Amino acid sequence: MKFKLNLHIYPNNIKSETRIFKQTDSIIRLTNIDKIIIVGIGDNILPQQQDLDDHRKIRRINLFMNRFKKSKIIDSLKVLEFYFKIIIYFIWSKPAYVNCHSLSVLPVSPFFKIFCRSKIIYDAHELETRKFGFGRKMQSVISILEKILIVFVDKIVVVSDSIGAWYRKEYPNMIISVVRNIPLCDLVHNDSNLKSDYLEKKFNIPPDHIIFIYQGIISQERGVRTLLEVFSKARSDLHIVFMGFGIDTDKVKQKSTEKVNIHFHEAVKQSEMKKITSSAHVGFSVLSNDCLNHYFCLPNKVFEYIQSDIPVIASNFPDLKQFVKENEFGWVCEPTFEGIKAVVSTITKKDIYNCVQQIKIRKNNYDWRNEEIIYIKNFN
Repeated sequence: MKFKLNLHIYPNNIKSETRIFKQTDSIIRLTNIDKIIIVGIGDNILPQQQDLDDHRKIRRINLFMNRFKKSKIIDSLKVLEFYFKIIIYFIWSKPAYVNCHSLSVLPVSPFFKIFCRSKIIYDAHELETRKFGFGRKMQSVISILEKILIVFVDKIVVVSDSIGAWYRKEYPNMIISVVRNIPLCDLVHNDSNLKSDYLEKKFNIPPDHIIFIYQGIISQERGVRTLLEVFSKARSDLHIVFMGFGIDTDKVKQKSTEKVNIHFHEAVKQSEMKKITSSAHVGFSVLSNDCLNHYFCLPNKVFEYIQSDIPVIASNFPDLKQFVKENEFGWVCEPTFEGIKAVVSTITKKDIYNCVQQIKIRKNNYDWRNEEIIYIKNFN
């Protein structure tokens, strides 16, 4: 059988890209792809080349322009250098498939399409042209860029039904599949060992109190400041733990010194997360409604909460609402002070118990093993 290479390109240091790692594992196991190279940007700390296993390796590209002081011009030159090196380093290998994991790396696709006849998969992690922070002018520019480059794309992969519907309307002739970013379930774990009292002990929280947890990027667009305001005024038996990192980390740390029911936990390795998450009672996913990408989202965090046997409080957005309400996995609310406060202040331990029973019954329906069946069809 002819050797087949699959190239995955993502513009970061590929240190903890669990989404790409599980996708590429599925490709190797279930398709006739022989080798995968995951291409990212070097940081002069992690190795330039790293083997994941016999079939997958990471290649981090160091950039000469990183030596210069950060500016808009330098940032633009970094991008161009990254594109140029991807093409120079990998076009000779003639990959059968090239997965572009964001719009920002899609400009390399014409070269692989024209010179290698590669199949191009636009593996969009978000609604790429409608992300937070894009003004109208930027949104127009990147929308035009996507429309130009989409002619070189063979298939598009998106992460929620609403984003899928948006792309189908925008590009009616494209093959589009919805593959949710669901973690791989641990089907052999012992449920009696899943629940722990880690957070109670770490923060000296009485066992009859309720512990809420927020994990992920600590920033306002993820609802962090609103959560701080809610819990600053909440009853003392309602606690929240923020676990992660981001631009609002200092605000959380400061507030944790002022309020006994607000706590901060440093980010941890993926392997340690389930033990900590499962020691909370309820998880938050309350992104702000400030862009279409957020409104159409279905974050992997909600699946991580469910796999840790804790219910969810989520923004009242289409895909989140459907997931939470249909399965009785928790509560939805408007991601505002009033909306979150109304839910938090009325939740009881009995409510949480009832949701946990539904989670235990249905959570195995939400497993990467189900999603990978849809994903690998893109490599036929």
